[in-house]
Amino acid sequence: MDEHATRSALFGLPLCLAAAAAAVAACSSSTTATPGHDGGAVDATHADTGTHNDAVSPKPDAGHGDAHAADTGLPSDAGVDSAVDSGPPYASSPSCTGIPYCDGFETYDASVVTNGMTLGPWAASVSHAVVTIDSLNPYSGKKALHIQVAAVPDSGAEGILQQKNATGLVTGNDMFGRAMLYYSTTGDAGLPLGVHSWIFQSTGISTADDGGVSMNLGGGGEKLQLNYHPPPPATEQSVVGGMVTTGAWHCIQWQYDGAGTPAADLANVWIDGAEAVGVDAGKGWKFATPWTLFDFGFTHYQTLTNPVDVFLDDFALGPTKIDCP
Repeated sequence: MDEHATRSALFGLPLCLAAAAAAVAACSSSTTATPGHDGGAVDATHADTGTHNDAVSPKPDAGHGDAHAADTGLPSDAGVDSAVDSGPPYASSPSCTGIPYCDGFETYDASVVTNGMTLGPWAASVSHAVVTIDSLNPYSGKKALHIQVAAVPDSGAEGILQQKNATGLVTGNDMFGRAMLYYSTTGDAGLPLGVHSWIFQSTGISTADDGGVSMNLGGGGEKLQLNYHPPPPATEQSVVGGMVTTGAWHCIQWQYDGAGTPAADLANVWIDGAEAVGVDAGKGWKFATPWTLFDFGFTHYQTLTNPVDVFLDDFALGPTKIDCP
């Protein structure tokens, strides 16, 4: 689906949440102003100019109404049964030495993450999602980023953390990332099938295409999808590959290479060390020069047929390839 073809606003209704394992109750509204790309704020309607200059991703599909009810339809146990015993032994998160953006989510006191919240270097954007930093199912250490999204008809959702650097995210603009990813199967939760979703997105201005571009990495059914948005009126393009399963931790690594003049314009994605997606300059994608903003978490558009309950841990982003933990 062409995400530049139609746009709509996502208005978040207040969600009264219960994170059982954390024993925390909160009530948040996703209509709070969201931190913008220029450090200001964008209106909660997230109007998209087509240049992806705001910190919140463009909303692709018409018809996203206020379909959320107070009952989120999410598992009451927040997603994982006896999860603290299901992963590897607790250890400190992988080393962040020399990595400019790196987080194992160990240092945050907040259990519930609300829209507009600041967590260290991160700005949070939450709409139609329950976002926590909890100890239910970490890959390493004692905490992980946890996002739950209900199966609500005709509605998108996001639970993301954002950072930016107007002069370029990484030196040289050859950007590598790594994250641990776990989709739960608790209750009727599963993969985000039948929707466009992602866990990582980066944006910036492309000199070659004279406009804003974005590229996101996430779900394309059971396969992983890399999705590129050129400036409008050109349409998005996607490449899929590899396999992502539920009930298991996967190491996702990626490369967005916009280095050089002209830019290299190549991308790679690896799942558990095996290459899943490769794109070279012949594809015609014109990368941001430089990449200046990114978001990490979970975003989807269209209608989910089942809830999604996803854990993310050991995030890292830098100018060289980052090993799996």
